[in-house]
Amino acid sequence: MWGAEGAGPGELRAPKGVAFDAAGRLLVVDSGNHRVCVFERSGRFRSAFGRHGHADGQLNHPWGVAVDGRTGEGLVSDTRNHRVQRFSAAGQHLLSFGRKGSRPGELLFPHGVAVDADGAVLVADSLNHRVCVFSVRGDPLRAFKGSGPTALRYPLGLACGRGTSGEVLVADWGNDRVLVFSSHGAPLRAIAGPGGGPAHLRGPAGLAVDARGTLVVGDYGHARLQTFLPQQGSHVASTATLQLPDGLSVQIAHAAGVAANRDGAVAVTDDCNHCVVVI
Repeated sequence: MWGAEGAGPGELRAPKGVAFDAAGRLLVVDSGNHRVCVFERSGRFRSAFGRHGHADGQLNHPWGVAVDGRTGEGLVSDTRNHRVQRFSAAGQHLLSFGRKGSRPGELLFPHGVAVDADGAVLVADSLNHRVCVFSVRGDPLRAFKGSGPTALRYPLGLACGRGTSGEVLVADWGNDRVLVFSSHGAPLRAIAGPGGGPAHLRGPAGLAVDARGTLVVGDYGHARLQTFLPQQGSHVASTATLQLPDGLSVQIAHAAGVAANRDGAVAVTDDCNHCVVVI
């Protein structure tokens, strides 16, 4: 566990999304400081990129981050600038796409971002209540939002299923559930739902699929992590206390971002305590 509230090197203010790169480093969206911080898995601060503003390479309350596994480049949802930006592994700005609006290719307060096996960029277009899919170069490809009982309401976190299924998992924040879609946007099934029990969600935020294929959900409103089997939708476990490798434990306040590494590590950002926990 590391982090303290502030704006200095290695300090955080309301961290949101988190992602592992191929080397096991962590990219943490330091939303309140309008930047992305890069840490070693041990917690040692390496670098940061982005600063407050509206020009290319600048950020305004960013939320989500994903790493393109083919190139090592980072995708950041620049929420209040209503766009997504692509950065090199060294933090240099490469590309911006999206603008404020509701038409194809436009975004309205985007949050979660993910990259599928083909390199397409998926974006939780939160206030348009949909998921938008863009090409590697930022060209709009399609969007989906469900309908009727499967309609999205303020989607936040995103994750791509492991293997060849191509499934897209969406934290349907306004409906207190996770919705699973096919790669083409067809609704397949819902996981969990509203309530206070161990298998219920309240405002799910970050999502990740771990090395075993288990879905890890940041159950933001219940101040805990939940795990599910995504194919069956069945509940595995709930925990509000994370056990650290050194034997200590930490209580979750608000689990905003979740990421999973290939070696089984899971990272969680707590935007209330301004910290990152790796378990």
